[in-house]
Amino acid sequence: MTDIGLPVAELPDRYNVARSQVYSRLDALKQRDPTLVPEKRGKKAYVGGQLLELMDSLHVLISQQGETVADAADMVLNIPPETRPMNPIGQSDRTQDSNIIPTGSIPSELALLASLIAANQPPPDPLVRYRQLEEIAANGWQLPTGELAQLLGLKTLNGSELERYGFRFVKVGKAGVESAWKVEKLR
Repeated sequence: MTDIGLPVAELPDRYNVARSQVYSRLDALKQRDPTLVPEKRGKKAYVGGQLLELMDSLHVLISQQGETVADAADMVLNIPPETRPMNPIGQSDRTQDSNIIPTGSIPSELALLASLIAANQPPPDPLVRYRQLEEIAANGWQLPTGELAQLLGLKTLNGSELERYGFRFVKVGKAGVESAWKVEKLR
């Protein structure tokens, strides 16, 4: 995250939702408070501070409690900041304060509990992708395009050969309706 916030383009990955869902959540907040808009810097938009906290709280209410976007927006804007359901990614350290237990409804308390549990999850291992690729190469397994693209963090694969992360990927045939790819470790 930069000093001006997190790029709006990174929010779909942060919340594991479609880009349209991010924009509908931003719009719901903006409809209730026109000052709650991402900050533009050049061609990029960023969310930071209060707006990022509100988006995190919205996510908890929508994904963990099943609230609608509109209801969640109403709820987070009417809940004092110190008792809002916290970031599911665990970036707020206010969840460590013992005096923020909400005295409101049970759903608010459940959202807080869920966010505390999520905040205590270990961060993802950045080497998992490399270990998987190494195992695939060592065993001579072939992956279909969709699985390989997902493993590489891409939407699709173009061409018949590409190199990334110290591995070469070569199209070698078909795997059902998709192309099959051989994985080779580069030395």
